Amino acid sequence: MHHPLSGIDIKSLLILQQLLQHNSVKQVAKQMGLQQGTVTYHLNKLREHFNDPLYIPSGRGIEPTPKALSLATPLYDAISSLERVIATEDFQPIFAKGTIRIAMPGLGALHVIPELVNRLQETAPGIVVETSLWNESTEQELLEGKFELTFNVISELSPQLYGVEVGKMPMCAVYDKRHPLNHSTEWPQSAFDYPYVAIAPQTHQQQSVESLAKSYGKTRQIIAGVASYQLLAKLLEGSNRVSIISVGSAALLTNSTLTSRPIKALPPTTIHCYWHQRSHNDPLHRFVRNELIDICRRQISDISK
Repeated sequence: MHHPLSGIDIKSLLILQQLLQHNSVKQVAKQMGLQQGTVTYHLNKLREHFNDPLYIPSGRGIEPTPKALSLATPLYDAISSLERVIATEDFQPIFAKGTIRIAMPGLGALHVIPELVNRLQETAPGIVVETSLWNESTEQELLEGKFELTFNVISELSPQLYGVEVGKMPMCAVYDKRHPLNHSTEWPQSAFDYPYVAIAPQTHQQQSVESLAKSYGKTRQIIAGVASYQLLAKLLEGSNRVSIISVGSAALLTNSTLTSRPIKALPPTTIHCYWHQRSHNDPLHRFVRNELIDICRRQISDISK
């Protein structure tokens, strides 16, 4: 009987995991201490095994195929499980002591940090969680060791960082419940007919929103750019203004005065967890990391239904 793991080795899977993080044969070879030809050799073995090119040339180097992207999450989970099985440390969370510093957007923290703290209080009471808001210097601070974990989008992933996708968050428009958009039949293009409040600095999201507006021949009437979702809510309440954000953010904003409406024409926001390679094999870090990733994945799945 042919076993699905026959003809494939762990090094090939580790190389694919690194490729999915960095999209660069050169960077993966440097990080893993291999020749570029060795990385290519293992990639070719995987191509044959999966009957898929996995990576194809692009204007910026190489990019993953849909098949490769579909492997990212199960591959991370499988390797993480294997690492726990073969780990030599006798790590017992109940006796662990340490501090994990996490940077993430404020509304994201409101979703997941309370559950993480509750879990740790039961299973690892000696682990302290410290949180900070994500800002433009967070990636550099992660490299400098000021944080152990971050959750957001990093445009250019440093070779020193690991990353794993935790979920995709659909987008929606948020506005006052008495807004004319509630009765609009020309959706979503009608969302761009009203004054717009942008959330900064979410560059990738804003680019997608701008592209969608242009596809309808519209131009956003941006009247404010804010970094606070609480301020965003104040600017939307009792007005004809509109904003476009993720459904996860909207779930914490919508109340007796605000409502939301999905925009399926926009690509979902992909949320990642990042950490520095110095922490990758630390048992305490791995324990908290896996707990937080599990919480994020479940909550994103629940919110996106």
